[in-house]
Amino acid sequence: METVQEALTFYGEKRQAGELSISEIRAELKAKDKFSDAEISTICRTISDAELESLQKKETNPTAFLGSIWLSYILLAVFLYLTYSSYMAIEDLNAKKALGPVEPKMVIWRYSMLVGSMFFVVRNAYRIIKHIGKKR
Repeated sequence: METVQEALTFYGEKRQAGELSISEIRAELKAKDKFSDAEISTICRTISDAELESLQKKETNPTAFLGSIWLSYILLAVFLYLTYSSYMAIEDLNAKKALGPVEPKMVIWRYSMLVGSMFFVVRNAYRIIKHIGKKR
């Protein structure tokens, strides 16, 4: 390592791997006594700037949790409960029909809730089963 560029490459890789901190790099360069203080400062500053730039380039996706398998577990439980509630509401309608007429829109609404919740139960159960299958 005779040039500043070689030192930048070598110590940049060491820093990215987490083997050395900037202060350790500075101490090693001073111990080798091949570079001036200005060159050592330039090397350390360039490595720090490159590290900071790489951190700034990382983008976070705020909707990444939507693809999480854990969300499918939670949604499965929610829609199972909704399916049960919809079924019990339909049973309640059947009991009310024995007493008198029931509005058709209430019947349609409760059956659509049952069908919709069952769809989402199947969808999330399929995602969970597919995820478990990939793990094996």
